[in-house]
Amino acid sequence: MLSGYSLAQPNSYIKGLVVDSQTNEPIAYANIGFISIGKGTSTDEYGMYELRLPNGDDFDPLQVSAIGYYSIKVSVLEALQTDTLKLKPRTYEFEEIRVSDRKPKNKWIGKKIRPIMPGAFGASGPGKTIGAAFAFKIEWQDRLPLRPLNARLFLNENLNDSLRIRCRFMSIDDSGNPGKDLIPLSYIHTTDKKSGWVTCNFTDDLLLINEKQFYVVFEWLKMSNSKNVAPLFSKSVHMNVNPLVKRQPFGEWKEIDWANNLVYGLKVEY
Repeated sequence: MLSGYSLAQPNSYIKGLVVDSQTNEPIAYANIGFISIGKGTSTDEYGMYELRLPNGDDFDPLQVSAIGYYSIKVSVLEALQTDTLKLKPRTYEFEEIRVSDRKPKNKWIGKKIRPIMPGAFGASGPGKTIGAAFAFKIEWQDRLPLRPLNARLFLNENLNDSLRIRCRFMSIDDSGNPGKDLIPLSYIHTTDKKSGWVTCNFTDDLLLINEKQFYVVFEWLKMSNSKNVAPLFSKSVHMNVNPLVKRQPFGEWKEIDWANNLVYGLKVEY
């Protein structure tokens, strides 16, 4: 891929493609990066990636991961010598679904209606570089399993031609941060809205969560043919939530004061 390349060169990049090892189909929005230093990127909608290398010669292996696939680690040299990185699909065993004649109930967690006179967070001030993920901790007090119907964030301003958001449900790891995906499917919503609710809809699938505590995660996915200006999401003093923020793939999850009270909603059936 690169001729005469030295790992010591500053501002060096590696480029390539991530594909399914069985079908050779590109994998959109896979994550690739260095866990130890919290630096990484995502493939675009065509499975292509470009990653800037840190200065120096002593690198940890690159980790490549995607929802529904086994993660792999490859050396930087190996990544430089191949155009294509392959991920093997995971197989999942789903719990048995018990049929009941009880009429299910619906409940909103977070905000059900649009905020009135909201503030904004994301494209200005300290949040200028935000573009990776917000994670909202859910503490469920009722019966299990619960079925997520939709998850949404309230968009204050979008300067892009299109905006793409991925929604995930993740376990809580030993440090209290988002851990593994509870649902091995990728739900992505693309919109040209300039403001309003941005919603991932799950009603076409029977998704079940058997955890009392988990995270609902919203990721801003950069698009190859868009300006990729960080969107502004709304805040409300009535939310009383403290989401975790991650600036980039493999970055560190942090609770940041100026991200508090972001407006989100999660509708569930139980």
